[in-house]
Amino acid sequence: MSDPIDKLSWDDLRIIRAVGKNGALAPAAEILDVNSSTIARRLSKVEETLGVTLFDRRRTGYVTTAQGKELIALAERVELDIV
Repeated sequence: MSDPIDKLSWDDLRIIRAVGKNGALAPAAEILDVNSSTIARRLSKVEETLGVTLFDRRRTGYVTTAQGKELIALAERVELDIV
């Protein structure tokens, strides 16, 4: 059986990292040069694929969950490997 994390792309990891570091969709979208709705849609798809919540959505912004922190760390390791 394959691990759901194997279904994630580098773009998915970049989105997770950007939202985690900025705590909101708009700044993450600006950094990645995409639309905020694209970020929201992709983030929801990743959470659905993995079956976990990566961010608690609050009025004050997006707060990273434990699973989100793990994926942000993975994104940072992947970035070091490909840069």
